[in-house]
Amino acid sequence: MKIKSKGIAKEFIDSFDKIAQWDQWGNKHYFSFIERLSDETITIMKYPDETLTINRKKDDWHSDGENLITKDALADLIWKSRGNVNKEIQKQLNK
Repeated sequence: MKIKSKGIAKEFIDSFDKIAQWDQWGNKHYFSFIERLSDETITIMKYPDETLTINRKKDDWHSDGENLITKDALADLIWKSRGNVNKEIQKQLNK
């Protein structure tokens, strides 16, 4: 999968469990990438009930835990950093 449109970004979210790693302790799938504009590491988490959360982290800073995010807002975030997201997707698929 390669993010080439916002529609594909939403498809990525829908099929998240096929690419993302599984966190057995947190009972969720997760996927990380570097945000293009802020250079922060963004970790997306998706729970079995379809709840979406994100966490932001930089070398000297990180957000307080997980923050809820809507599918549309997440698709926008993925679209804006699609180059870095596509690199991480390739890494996951080549494992």
